[in-house]
Amino acid sequence: MDAGVIYKYVFVQIAGTWYYYPNITDVFFAAGNTYAMYSFVPAATITILVPGDRFRDERARQDMINAAGEDGRFTSVKTDTYSENLNWDSLYELRWMRFHYTTAQKSGEIEIYHATNKSNPLLRYTTYNDPVTGELLPWVRLDWNVLD
Repeated sequence: MDAGVIYKYVFVQIAGTWYYYPNITDVFFAAGNTYAMYSFVPAATITILVPGDRFRDERARQDMINAAGEDGRFTSVKTDTYSENLNWDSLYELRWMRFHYTTAQKSGEIEIYHATNKSNPLLRYTTYNDPVTGELLPWVRLDWNVLD
């Protein structure tokens, strides 16, 4: 786009239906989908690099730290508590770490959980038990275009 080779929009065919994305940066390129991009240059060859997934544990750690950063009750991470169960589910791997928290009522430690889809490792979720109620919060889907 920046070089002036292709337009900034893309069409994606998913399960037989075409979707229009006016901004190519909003598109996740996945196996099994068909993509249509229009070029300013005849017969342009476009190479799409697919992110690797050799660093699932590091990505999970960073995702859990980011999740803790979204909740002001978490004060620090216990990095030595990282654990994983790669066979937790037929579709997902489970990872978790313990974090210190402080609320008006109490302080302590609680685990943040991370699920990574086995076939599409960029599809990731986090959750944790609310430190006050003890109830498991809904799984939060992470932006798969953000890999920090």
